[in-house]
Amino acid sequence: MTHDHLKIAEYEGVMEIALADEKNLNCLSDDLCTEFLSQLRVAESDKGIRTVVITGRGKLFCSGGDLKAFINIDESLDSRVGRMLRDVHNPMVMFIRSMSTPVIAKVNGPAFGAGLTLALCADIVYAAESAFFTLPFVEKLAAVPDMGTSWLLSRILGPARALALALTGEKISAGEAERMGLIWKSVPDEDLSSTVKAIAIRLARMPAQAVARTKYEMKLALFNSFEDQIELERQLQIAGFSGKEVAEAFAAVLERREPDFTKV
Repeated sequence: MTHDHLKIAEYEGVMEIALADEKNLNCLSDDLCTEFLSQLRVAESDKGIRTVVITGRGKLFCSGGDLKAFINIDESLDSRVGRMLRDVHNPMVMFIRSMSTPVIAKVNGPAFGAGLTLALCADIVYAAESAFFTLPFVEKLAAVPDMGTSWLLSRILGPARALALALTGEKISAGEAERMGLIWKSVPDEDLSSTVKAIAIRLARMPAQAVARTKYEMKLALFNSFEDQIELERQLQIAGFSGKEVAEAFAAVLERREPDFTKV
């Protein structure tokens, strides 16, 4: 598969997918998103890939939507945006959110609009200290946040902060984003790659089914009652304890060695 807008690297059970359309500031064009979704599907179906890292090449992580797609087009703006979201952007973010493979966002630089949303779709977000996040939808474009931005922000930050961020479009530094709970960690620029590589490899060595089940139960916790959630946990625990990963974990304890889940 050829990649005109991505750079792919693999190491120790990790696939790193970099947005690499630097001349267009890694904007989410139709072509980039189509390539990106195809590559995500490859990663999810490959049992040898146990962690996915999303990042950007160049100075930006992602500049958001492709504004050029709305210039000199042969259809109305509303038709174009509706079709783009339905056929390109929404399937991409829905797939990321549905992946059983753990996904890490390595935010190497500023993330604008939909670029912020792309990062938040990951399970864990690391950002370089020089990075920042902003939602210019309302003030700059007279548009509303899309691609699930309102859903994600309201659940991560709470309704008050989510609305303020959406309306003001304020730039949130990586450090402030960490303090707000918007991302997991902000790290020095020079340490970003090594930090993410270490955690990506660590996740790749973890029991894949236990990771997938944990992702699943945490997502449903947003909607379930307490009673429903503890029953879900019970069922998932039963499924885990009947499988090979728990057997390997117990064998490692008895044999006084580290468990090897990559061969289970």
